[in-house]
Amino acid sequence: MNTEIPYSGHAVTPDDYTCPDGQLALSLNLIHEDGHLKPIPQPAPVLTLTADERLLFIHHVAGKENPVIILSRPSLSGEPDAIHWIEMTTDLDDTSAAKFISHIHDIVNITAIGNTLIFATEHGLRYLIWRDNDYTPLDSKPPFIPIAFGLKQIRSSTYNDIQDEIAFPDELGGSAAQRFEKEDIIRAYTELSNAVHGLINSHVADNITSKGYFYQPFFIRYAFRLFDGSYSWHSAPVLMLPTVTPPIVKITDKSGGKAKITLDMNHFQLNYHILDHPTIADWKELIAGVDVFVSAPVYTYDQSRDIEFPVSKAYSLMLKSLVNYYGWKGRPGISGSSDTDPEASISVFTGHYAAYNSDNYIDHCEQVYVNQNYSDEIINIPLHPRFHDNIRSTSNFYKIASLDFDDLATMDEMKPLPLTESDLSSLVAREPLTDDYRSHCPLVAESLFAFNSRLNLAGISLSPAEPLPLRSCVQFANAAEGNAPATVKVWSRIDGVRCYAVNSDNSFANGLSDPATEFPRYIFYPDASAYKMEFAFSSGKTVRINLTPHDFLNGAYYYNSTFLADTTPENAAPETTDGDPDVSLPSKIYTSEAGNPFLFPATGINTVGSGKVMALSSAARALSQGQFGQFPLYAFTSEGVWALEVGSTGAYVARQPITRDVCVNPAAITQIDSAVLFPTSRGIMTLSGADAQCITVPVNTDTPFDILSLPAISQISDLMKFPTVRSPLSALKPFTDFLADCGMIYDYPGQRIIIYSRHCDYDYAYIYSLRSHQWGIMDSDLSYSVNSYPEALAVDRHGHLVDFSRKFDIQPSQLLITRPLKLDAPDVLKTVDTVIQRGMFPRGSVSSVLYGSRDLSRWHLITSSTGHTLRGFSGTPYRYFRIALISDLCGGEFISRASVSFRPRLTDKLR
Repeated sequence: MNTEIPYSGHAVTPDDYTCPDGQLALSLNLIHEDGHLKPIPQPAPVLTLTADERLLFIHHVAGKENPVIILSRPSLSGEPDAIHWIEMTTDLDDTSAAKFISHIHDIVNITAIGNTLIFATEHGLRYLIWRDNDYTPLDSKPPFIPIAFGLKQIRSSTYNDIQDEIAFPDELGGSAAQRFEKEDIIRAYTELSNAVHGLINSHVADNITSKGYFYQPFFIRYAFRLFDGSYSWHSAPVLMLPTVTPPIVKITDKSGGKAKITLDMNHFQLNYHILDHPTIADWKELIAGVDVFVSAPVYTYDQSRDIEFPVSKAYSLMLKSLVNYYGWKGRPGISGSSDTDPEASISVFTGHYAAYNSDNYIDHCEQVYVNQNYSDEIINIPLHPRFHDNIRSTSNFYKIASLDFDDLATMDEMKPLPLTESDLSSLVAREPLTDDYRSHCPLVAESLFAFNSRLNLAGISLSPAEPLPLRSCVQFANAAEGNAPATVKVWSRIDGVRCYAVNSDNSFANGLSDPATEFPRYIFYPDASAYKMEFAFSSGKTVRINLTPHDFLNGAYYYNSTFLADTTPENAAPETTDGDPDVSLPSKIYTSEAGNPFLFPATGINTVGSGKVMALSSAARALSQGQFGQFPLYAFTSEGVWALEVGSTGAYVARQPITRDVCVNPAAITQIDSAVLFPTSRGIMTLSGADAQCITVPVNTDTPFDILSLPAISQISDLMKFPTVRSPLSALKPFTDFLADCGMIYDYPGQRIIIYSRHCDYDYAYIYSLRSHQWGIMDSDLSYSVNSYPEALAVDRHGHLVDFSRKFDIQPSQLLITRPLKLDAPDVLKTVDTVIQRGMFPRGSVSSVLYGSRDLSRWHLITSSTGHTLRGFSGTPYRYFRIALISDLCGGEFISRASVSFRPRLTDKLR
């Protein structure tokens, strides 16, 4: 009887008794494609590394042939690792041409977006920027530039600065008691209010805001302007107090329904002082400059309310001051022996600024004697009832100035801030500043993934932001007391975990002029989870304050609404322990702005499940490195795999779990054209859309075929040629053990997946054909792979970089061993007399061996041949047979099937 047995691929299912004839128990260096078995060529060598070098990445940059990033490990312990790069166009067997870049310690992952390489290390993110034909190393964020702001009085005196004549109804004449008796008091005060507010508004528009001056309290902050126009690393909002009293309108004469009045209203120039200029020259390509923003005025007076009856200026300050600086009518702080003491007085804080022709930025107070008869009479402008609430809730800032990168130099003194436009009357129509979210917090990530030109982080730990330099957080003050550096510590609760950060810088920028008399009235920390701050001054004084989360900004603040400058707040309760220096955020995914891997907005932060996100990948068809289509993005977590959709803005807008299979080896996650492969406890899964399928069922077994159980296997091994030092002809291990620490390589041109042992524990690798969905095994001494789409790169244990997408002329020997052949009669004894191998190969390139067995356990050598045919033999019949082929096929050659002639043992005839 004759039969044709077409060969298929390597498989272990179903069992040997029921498996179809033609399945292979071993397909070494052969893969089944296009209906036949092809040789698996050796990858082409690309580069040779020395023993202390490790290839990290192949960076595709415009105008340059793939710079190769190499980590050079020191020969002496204690020395730092060094990062080098080399061009692919140089002599690749000589890495001495590699150029040193920087030292980067404890690298755990690496990726690239455009000309920027991003390293995830155990200490945070690090960057390499490709420019001017070389790399520039950068930290995770630029050094913060402390800038102080102060207000300078424009004129020596503003009293009598503006004079006018307004309607003053006769009904408002006479004593206060008489005025209250008038029936038309409401109408009269309404007319007077309109006239006074009109005078103030006209003066403000003509002489203050239109000329770039300030006159009411406001906030100021600044931020780095990046290359794409976005903003990051914001400063703290600084409360500026040019005045804390309403405008003073003095009545000089009133008669005949008219009154002559003068407007007492200071206005100020905004000055700035760059206190320190850290080295930021390397950031010039990313940072365009610093932009300055201010809030709208926080009004001390209420323009919607009618004015009140005229009183003396002293009484106005005492009774209507926003701060009641030392108290009044028996409150603590009044000077003198008693309220009735002729010398009893109060000092009313009016503002913090540098007076005209003075360079001292100090508090200004006005002394008022309690029992003195003041002859001047002013129109009482009503205080704003929500002034302090408005201070606490201010959150909108508008651009008023830009400092170019080259202007960011340390200054010796205060200078006027160069406004982009001198007219501030339409301030709220200017460009607003979007708030940032923990941009100062150091991030540590275990996994990086570039998707849609955005950097995605997983396995995140976050540390609280180091407190900003004090002088950048408060109004500038240069009183004679000098500078008192402080160690500032802040406590936060991030995701319920108490943590802390410390700034112990002793520079001028991190001090106060005199903490005993000028403790900050307002101080802001850029994280809403912060709840306490401590100042330890060099003088030995310690102050602890509680922080309040801001209602509209990503931060917390302290506000002294009394504006008392000569007393410090009572110490808040001390912390019993510091807490943790960092907090793990295992279920978070951070996504950067498009094309800007330095900026992670709050809209780009997602929580996926409640487990740990171990890795990210995309299943969309790859277009280029760092650009993988639009959706979906897969998050591999300790609870399974989640799919995240990406909206039009790039933010993830929806998420859903698609499989409960957990990846057991995140380093092996591999993206192919339209799917993602990842190893699990039940094999390698392929994800495509929302479908998850296991592709390793044919080869997944805990009891793999033992090649050493076949007779004469050592002689077969001697006939074969292997490029590696060790022969792969050893017992196969359970597939799940192989997956536990495997790596994967995607051969894009060949449409094959290579699954190898990353620690060289095995001398073989599995290979899977995406074209035929068949498995094979190949000789392997690979150590690790290198991400460089579309190349399929790996480094072997000898330091050779090889490319599976380019084939090498040297071919290893191939070995084929079939699973038991039943020849259509599994329980019948049979005698095989002829076996012929079919395919396309030269004579002498295929040697044949035939084995027989009656119990699928003990195998016996029947015959062998140095050719592809077995003829002219007979003997003991067997129920099962195995064919073993040793071949030296080259490119274009193949084996397709076996032609077998056999005779069943007859049971119905005499013998």
